[in-house]
Amino acid sequence: MTRTAWLTKTTLIVVALIVLPGPGIASARNPARRWTSATAAQEPGPQRTVWDGVYTDQQAQRGARAYQQHCSRCHREDLKGEAKAPSLVGAPFFDRWSNLSVHDLFFAIQITMSHSHELFAPSEKVADVVSFVFRANKMPAGADELPVDEAKLRQILITGKPATQ
Repeated sequence: MTRTAWLTKTTLIVVALIVLPGPGIASARNPARRWTSATAAQEPGPQRTVWDGVYTDQQAQRGARAYQQHCSRCHREDLKGEAKAPSLVGAPFFDRWSNLSVHDLFFAIQITMSHSHELFAPSEKVADVVSFVFRANKMPAGADELPVDEAKLRQILITGKPATQ
């Protein structure tokens, strides 16, 4: 894909995510949103949450290196963001991503944060960065790495911290 074609595709997706109203748009203005994409409607709903150990410590360590190299410039080293780059930790993160699938976060990073093609071309790098963000939000690590398969990512729901945690 040429850079011009990629930029056009990315611009259209970003505009759709930011401008168009709808139940799939997550924001402070629409806290009761529900993800209703056609693909998600055809597949069974999420069967696990991010609190079930969906990444490994080693994956989060790789993600920390990739984050520091490519993401910290905008989202800051403490992941608390700036004016144009939202916080990736704490209440702002959960306000934005709760009740959406890990696929939604994965896709948003892969498409909208791809300022640097060499970072997000391989999906494994995105999974590593997502794992780092999960660790920063005190979600537990598990035995298996976060997958890159879209169907598997749709099966994992981002939720606030369970009462038993």
